[in-house]
Amino acid sequence: MTQTCPRVSQTFWVDSVWGERHRLRFYFIPWGIYKMANLKSSKKDIRRIVVRNARNTNVRSRLKSLRRRLSQAVAESDEAGARTSAREYLSAVDKAAKRRIIHPNKANRQKAAVARHAF
Repeated sequence: MTQTCPRVSQTFWVDSVWGERHRLRFYFIPWGIYKMANLKSSKKDIRRIVVRNARNTNVRSRLKSLRRRLSQAVAESDEAGARTSAREYLSAVDKAAKRRIIHPNKANRQKAAVARHAF
C-alpha cells in the first residue's frame, strides 16, 4: 500500500546570471532524500542548493540555445553568422567550464567539435 503525503511548498526568488528574477517553488516531502531539514543551517543549505540548481539550469539551457543557433548557421552556410555564433558559444562554454557547471573535458570536446565544423 502506498502512502500519500501532503507536500509542503516554499517559494524562493532566484536571480539568474543575466539579471532576471524567477520565482521558484520547491517542494519538500516529509521523508526520503528530500526530507525537510530541522536545523537552521540545513534549511539554508537547501535554499542555496535550489538557487544554484536554478542558475546552473539557466546556463545549461543557454548553452543548448547557442549550440542550436550555431548549428543552424552552419547548416544554412552563413559564414558570418556561424563565426559570431561560434564565438558566442565558445565563450559561454568556457565560462560554464570555469564555474564547473559543465566538466572541463566536456568543454574541450565541444570546442574541438565547433572548430572542426564551424571554421
